[in-house]
Amino acid sequence: MNRYCGTCGTLADAEDRFCPGCGKPIGGAPAPAFAAQPNPVPAYPAQPRPPQAPVYGAQQAPSPAFQAPQRTPPPPPFLMPVAPPPPPPPAPAAQRPDAQWFYAVGGKQQGPVPESVLRVALQTLPADTLVWQPGLPSWKPATEVGLKAPASSAYSAPPPQFQPMPAAPAAFNAPAPGFNQAPPPARPAFGPPPGFPAPAAPQFGAPAVASAAPVNGPTPPSMHWLVLLIFTWVTAGLAGLVWTFRQAAFVKKIDPSSKAVMLLVITTLGMVAQVVMYIAAMRSLSSSSIATASGVILLLNVVIIICGLMAVFGMRSSIVRYYNTTEPIGLRLSGVMTFFFSILYFQYHFSRIVEWRKTGRLG
Repeated sequence: MNRYCGTCGTLADAEDRFCPGCGKPIGGAPAPAFAAQPNPVPAYPAQPRPPQAPVYGAQQAPSPAFQAPQRTPPPPPFLMPVAPPPPPPPAPAAQRPDAQWFYAVGGKQQGPVPESVLRVALQTLPADTLVWQPGLPSWKPATEVGLKAPASSAYSAPPPQFQPMPAAPAAFNAPAPGFNQAPPPARPAFGPPPGFPAPAAPQFGAPAVASAAPVNGPTPPSMHWLVLLIFTWVTAGLAGLVWTFRQAAFVKKIDPSSKAVMLLVITTLGMVAQVVMYIAAMRSLSSSSIATASGVILLLNVVIIICGLMAVFGMRSSIVRYYNTTEPIGLRLSGVMTFFFSILYFQYHFSRIVEWRKTGRLG
């Protein structure tokens, strides 16, 4: 069934959805009753049907005799040219790699050096190191003028230690005549930090002294260890036994809790008992008495050895403790030497301590 366009009145076929004249959609209403009458509009030659195009906004319906012109998209908006940004200001003096700096180390002026060298030097110098360059009114800490040590990578090798240049003589440190550079200000006087005393000048050639001055304590028994060895050998051990009691009595003075004297008494009584039992067994000429005496003597040997070792190593502990706390001289006594030489080893160190108390020098 034929239909008419409701906008321009153009007759369209039943299968047409858009008007062949204006291109607008055609409603579903059938053609009116007068559509069967011949069209009073003069017939025009058949025009080719245009392709379907998108509908633009509201526009004037074109004349049926002419095809609607194709609409072109509007041009892009006109953009005014943007003025180029102003050039950046010149870098300050603290950021120029060619800037020359003076710095102070240990109260002495160093420099001038390039900024790159100074930044490397700040890796080993304090953060508040004073620096100066022409243009600054006075010396300022490096952190205040923006100088920091370059950040080192976690995977790179540490930089070599910076060796500051020695200060040049005053005649060469002054700028040349006509050189446009102000002389550096007067060198600041650097003293030791507050709370720390000034380092004392080293004394070369002075003899080594003990770490502490002698106190008014008991003096060890004085005898050279070689003389004691000779006396012990000549007297068949009697001099060595007597001198052991004297050493134990000295240890009792510096350590009242020492049990060395008591243990030595037990050891001596055990040796005397051995001698008495041996003489009695030999006089009895009885095999049973000799066997009994041999068993008792063997048991006394064990007691003598145990008590003697306890006495000797107890004396060693008391001596080491006293001469590392009350009179700290850093005394060390070897356990092996104590086991094999006991009183001779003690006497060697006692002779050193006696010399120290007399002269103040520990030999």
